[in-house]
Amino acid sequence: MFSSKPPVFSAFSPGGRIFRHQWIGPLLLLVAFLGLTAWSWRRWADLTIDFGRELYIPWQLTAGQVLYRDLAYFNGPLSPYLNALWFRLFGVSFTTLIIANLIIILVMTWLMFRIIKELSDELTAVVAGLVFLCAFAFAHYECLGDYNYVCPYSHDLTHGLALILAVLWVIVRGRAGSHRVMAFLAGFFLGLVFLTKGEVFLAAAAATGVGISLVLLSRQKSLGGFLQTFLILGLAMLIPIAGFFLYLSSQMPAGQALKGVAGTWSALWSSDVTHNFFYRRNMGLDRLGANSLKILREFLGLLLFAGAAAAFGLAFQSGRKKLLFLVSGTAMLAGSWWVRQLPPPPWLLEGWPLPLLTVSILIVVTAACFRKWNEPQSLNDLAPLAFCATLAFILLLKNFFRPSLSQYGFVLAMPAVILLVITLIYLVPKALQAHGGSGTIFRGLIMVTLLVDLCVLLTLSNYFYSRKDYLVGTGNDAIFTYDPWIRGRVEISYLLPYLPRGEAVNQLLQEIKTRIAPGGNFVVLPEGVMVNFLTRRRNPTPYVNFMPPELAIFGEGAILEALQAHPPDYVILIHKNTAEYGVKFFGADPSYGKLIMDWVASHYRPVWQTQHEPLQDANFGIKLMKRRGRFS
Repeated sequence: MFSSKPPVFSAFSPGGRIFRHQWIGPLLLLVAFLGLTAWSWRRWADLTIDFGRELYIPWQLTAGQVLYRDLAYFNGPLSPYLNALWFRLFGVSFTTLIIANLIIILVMTWLMFRIIKELSDELTAVVAGLVFLCAFAFAHYECLGDYNYVCPYSHDLTHGLALILAVLWVIVRGRAGSHRVMAFLAGFFLGLVFLTKGEVFLAAAAATGVGISLVLLSRQKSLGGFLQTFLILGLAMLIPIAGFFLYLSSQMPAGQALKGVAGTWSALWSSDVTHNFFYRRNMGLDRLGANSLKILREFLGLLLFAGAAAAFGLAFQSGRKKLLFLVSGTAMLAGSWWVRQLPPPPWLLEGWPLPLLTVSILIVVTAACFRKWNEPQSLNDLAPLAFCATLAFILLLKNFFRPSLSQYGFVLAMPAVILLVITLIYLVPKALQAHGGSGTIFRGLIMVTLLVDLCVLLTLSNYFYSRKDYLVGTGNDAIFTYDPWIRGRVEISYLLPYLPRGEAVNQLLQEIKTRIAPGGNFVVLPEGVMVNFLTRRRNPTPYVNFMPPELAIFGEGAILEALQAHPPDYVILIHKNTAEYGVKFFGADPSYGKLIMDWVASHYRPVWQTQHEPLQDANFGIKLMKRRGRFS
């Protein structure tokens, strides 16, 4: 059903060949990739938030430290050690990680193109690839960077999603081959996903189970065949997990190694981090009723919009109903605008309809599976679609009542958006074509809308990228951030907290260079380990971030003990507003960093400061503090 192609239609109709040569589609995606890379070059990472950890930890791994023993980390070990491998092979630098991630983006785009082309047609595959590149891989929708695939706030997410694409590719290609080989390869990749992040593995495991089950049902396997296949999958999944466990257990007690391999799951079991205000707000639970109504309204608006496009497509069939379809389409289009309260674009590439969209597709696919239960080929064709729908639904659960393409949506919402593209560019037009309507008209209307949406999203990203022309760091570690002197030239009120950081960090780097010896060390509170990486100075404790999640997972008492056992030569305070977590500034809230800041105040004295006093009010500032009784 999903992969079977209709007879010859026009080039722009579903199943028709839009490009004369097979290489044109991939070439278009490569050109888009190169253009986006050049346009956003070195502007992806945030200067002080999140991404510094993604550089610092792999660097320390190349220096002989061991994850979980010497470096506190609460996700799986795959991403830090993979990034450390790049550093070992090509040198420790920001550029090395950039190039590695750009190659991963290329591989993901290629896999996505091949999978979708295999299941639908070339046009759908090209559109999906463009949406992935423009709306997700190189996105920058808010002041904070880090929500893109080049410099993600967590490589565990992007690596996990790349591996899920590998699992789906194995299932797609394995539907006509050996189910044992398919199960082994899918299990091995799934084991690697387990070593990334919990929510990614949960979605991958469920999607893989659904996809492989449908393939086995299409081959009419017995219960014994099912058990044998999933036993192979489970054993293959254990290979990378056991490999990391054996390595880690050679460096630390087995219990600690097991806890490290368990990653996110052990962090969730041992703390109440998920009850934090920040996570409840991102899930949309803080405004559950209002968010639910908005999801319902936006989904209804999307249905009316798609219904209008379908009616216009059906109007091109012969007969007296042409006028009826034209009037119905116009009415539904007006209804869509009214329901969505005349929103500006994007109209399709928007987060709020996604939860109900994925639920609806999941229900339709499930119903189709039951209806086609005795049709092996149909079940085989439905397997990849069921995989995608299951994956999209479970990934969205983390932001189900506050869905968005920005922030965590750059990974969590991406499969749902690609599923939307497949549905609107291929499945619905194909159904219209089968009922005598014009799939080409529907496709054309959807394509125009998607083009407008992509232009809007690229314009939004360009707003932030174009304001990042101030250079911090040098050589292969150079990072572009917001120009501190753009204040007053444009309306940038919400950028104001970010503007002073570049100049202040450059001043700090110079001060560290002249004041702290190469063998010296320091700790940045509450966040800013990027400074350690840029200056190549170690943090003598296992803890690199001191944000509310880290304190909830590791415990403020344990962190304070580590500071007391290995006091740094210097402490650097970098301003950070933590109101989004429901707490006051670090050290000002009894529940957040007060013990640590009291210890710092009694053992360190200020020796340098730039701009404002940090951690006091809305103004940005950095303070350098030296351990009492140390140096001159």
